[in-house]
Amino acid sequence: MAGRKKKTQVKKRTRGGWIALKVIFALVMALCMVFAYGAINANTVHVRYAETVIRDLPPAFDGCKVLFVSDIDLCGINSPEKAAGFINKLSAVEADMLLLGGDYTSTHILDILNQTENLGGKNKKREVFFRGIQNLDMPLGKYAVAGENDHDPEGLKAILKETGIKPLFNGHASVKKDGQQIHIVGLNANTSGVNFNNVANAFSSDDCVIALSHSPAAFPQILTAEAKDSGSWADLILAGHTHGGQIRLADKNIIKLSPQEETFLYGWKRESDSLILTTSGLGCEAANIRIGSSPEVWVITLKDGSVDLPDLQV
Repeated sequence: MAGRKKKTQVKKRTRGGWIALKVIFALVMALCMVFAYGAINANTVHVRYAETVIRDLPPAFDGCKVLFVSDIDLCGINSPEKAAGFINKLSAVEADMLLLGGDYTSTHILDILNQTENLGGKNKKREVFFRGIQNLDMPLGKYAVAGENDHDPEGLKAILKETGIKPLFNGHASVKKDGQQIHIVGLNANTSGVNFNNVANAFSSDDCVIALSHSPAAFPQILTAEAKDSGSWADLILAGHTHGGQIRLADKNIIKLSPQEETFLYGWKRESDSLILTTSGLGCEAANIRIGSSPEVWVITLKDGSVDLPDLQV
């Protein structure tokens, strides 16, 4: 009798062990599937199109196409050659202007864990990338700002200039066509030295201004500063940085963001007389995985205010 009882107990433990193993296996498989989905999603880039009516747009710029790319975040399998190859394929959209929103490299999670971050290696990656897109034709120019991951800003500025891209590091450029002009104001991730009132006062409310900001964190200052004749100074405001959350579970962001970045997490909004776009960006920060967000670039066609169209068509 005692022997039978002992056998029964062993059998029960064995069955329980198999159940536990099955549960663990199912969890591991589910986790692998989630990561596989995230990796595939991170490598499926969407080219999105929008038409925006800009009330102050000079007629010469009607129909102008802006290619907006942010957060390339070269790291891991997102190599500079791969990223440059993708950007070069976008010559097919025949954009007139390229705007780059910063964060050209990122530190991979393995380098973070192993404390093996190599700034020289990151600088080399971005150099290979910018040389790779050097021959991309943009009739109205290429312009760039810097993000918080863009170390050695002077080195970045040098390679941008060398490859035909104008760095707008908290700076401004006028773009001219057929005797008319629009303005681009660039705002880096670090705007601690920027007087937004002075920036706004450089323009009249009827000037056409595109504000290229790395992060939506600057949106409150952009929106509250007034042109020299009062009113909004920025017609179109573009930013990245948020990655659209990059990994969102149960409608919550895994990456910590500021309140302003949460408010302008992703997509188009209108604030007063300004149209705003926060893009989810092209690359990934730390790991080449996206869940609940998709990588993207934007082709934005500018339409002048005399055209009878909605403010935005996506």
